This record gives sequence, structure tokens and C-alpha cells, in this order.
Amino acid sequence: MALLLSVEGGAGGSTVARSLNRSAVKNGILSVLIEMESRRAEAAPRQGSGIIKADLPSIVELLGASSKSPPYPPDDIRADFGLIIVDASSLALQPAAVALAAHADLVILVAGEGAANSAAIGKARADLSGYGSVPTALVVNRVAVDATVRGAQGETLGLAS
Repeated sequence: MALLLSVEGGAGGSTVARSLNRSAVKNGILSVLIEMESRRAEAAPRQGSGIIKADLPSIVELLGASSKSPPYPPDDIRADFGLIIVDASSLALQPAAVALAAHADLVILVAGEGAANSAAIGKARADLSGYGSVPTALVVNRVAVDATVRGAQGETLGLAS
């Protein structure tokens, strides 16, 4: 299961989650995208879109049916899909979503270009550290085409695990 968290609102995490799901399906992987519902009312995804909306307790119950390693019990969602993506939205809006890291095989943090060195990334990493050593990736979204990535910036973030 891949847990996708935006370190701030408006970073584009949902777009990254949908793109990852679409790419998996195009490559023949049976994939499901679970979008964590926020408190505000949102439009339901169109039928057949491969997207499910659920609240945090429902997602925890769904993913907590087994351990992370196969063989999975027959009622475990992991046995049915090659890829499960949970889009937990922004940590600022839903800080309790970090608890889903206990069920994740990979955590993907999404940050906007201007936030690449922000304290929000450090806070997200600190919050995640309470749930074991889950591999973590960083997607810096909305980077200008002519922007350059400095090696020192990646070293400062220290996200490789």
C-alpha cells in the first residue's frame, strides 16, 4: 500500500495520486485509489473511476485486516489488488492520517516547489517516524520547467531510506 500525503494544502497530492493510479492501470496492474474524506462535503467520484472515498476509521479497518506480508487472509484487500493507493490529503487538514503509515509499504510526501526546504517536510518526517521505518519518497510538484535542482537540497532533506 502506498500512502500519499501532501505536506501542505494545494501541493497537488490528489493529482499525483490519480496519476499514479492511472499509470498503474495503463500498465496492467489492478489498482485502487482510496481518497480519504475530509470534513467538508466533496463531489462523489464518477462510477467506474476506480476511486473510493472513505473516512479514516474505515481505511484503518480495511487495511488492518492483516499484516504486511503474504499470504493474506481471503477478506484482505491486499489480496485483491496489485497496488493500493491511499490519498490522505494534506497533513495540515488531516493530521491523524499519519497513523496510516503503520499499514504502508511506501509513503509518498508531496510538496510544492516553494516548500522543498520547509519545516512542513521536517514535521511530516518527524510525525511518520513514530510508525516505524517506512520507505519515504518526496515528490516536488509544480516545479518550473527552467528550474534547477541543487544536489545540496536533496541532501538536506535526507529522504532516501
